[in-house]
Amino acid sequence: MEGYIGIQIGEYQLVKDVIFAILLFLFLTFALIFNSHFRQFSKMMKNVVHVKQRQSLFEVTLGNIKENQWLFHIFMIFQALLLCALFAYYAGITILQLPVGSLKTILSCIGISLAVITLFYFFKQGIYRLFGWTFADPERTKLWKINYIATIESGGILFYPLIILSFFSNIQPIFSLLLFFFLYILCRFVIFYKSIRIFQIKEDGLLFFFLYLCAQEIMPLFLLFKGVEFLYNFIDVSTLWR
Repeated sequence: MEGYIGIQIGEYQLVKDVIFAILLFLFLTFALIFNSHFRQFSKMMKNVVHVKQRQSLFEVTLGNIKENQWLFHIFMIFQALLLCALFAYYAGITILQLPVGSLKTILSCIGISLAVITLFYFFKQGIYRLFGWTFADPERTKLWKINYIATIESGGILFYPLIILSFFSNIQPIFSLLLFFFLYILCRFVIFYKSIRIFQIKEDGLLFFFLYLCAQEIMPLFLLFKGVEFLYNFIDVSTLWR
C-alpha cells in the first residue's frame, strides 16, 4: 500500500505509555523493597494502627543483620511523592487542559510537579520540627514523627489504584479528583487522631492544637495553592510549552 502512513498515535496514548513505564518501574522496585524489608513494612503498618510506644521504626533488626532502614524509608516517601506528582500531572492535562506535547514535555511536567510536591513536603517537615521543638517534649515528638512517616508511607501505596484508574480507565476526572481528596483527608484524619492521642490534648491544649492546624495544615496548603497557580500561569503564557 504505497503512500499509506498508518494511523497517527494520539498524544494521550503517549502519556499512557510514559505513565505505564513509570508505574511498572516503580511497582517492581516496590516489590523488591517489600521482599527485602518485610519486617520494616510490618512495623510501618502497625505504626499506622497503633499509637503506644514501641521499638523505633528506625531501629529494626533482622537477626544479627541490621536492615538498611534508610533505603526503605527514602523509597517509600519517594514513592508517595512521585504518585502524587503523577496525579497532579493527570489533573493538569484533564482539568486545567495543559498541553501534552512531546516526551520531553511530559517528563518535564512530571518532574516539575515532583519538585514542587517534594519542596512542599520538606517545608512541612521543617514546620513539624519547629513545632515539636517549641511545644512538645522529645519523646512524644519522636513517637509522633514515627507515626506520621508511617502514615505517609502507607498512604502512598493507596495511590496506585487511583493512578491506574485515572490514566487507564474511562472514569471522569472529577471522580478521580474526589477520590484523591478522600484519600488525602483520610491520611490527615489518621494524623489528627494520632496527634490527639500522643499529645493527650485537653482543654488547656486546644490552643496548641489549633496552632497545629493553622501552621502545619492550612497555611502550607495555601502556599502550595498559590505556588501551583503561579506555575500554571507561567506555563500558560510561556512559549516553551507550545
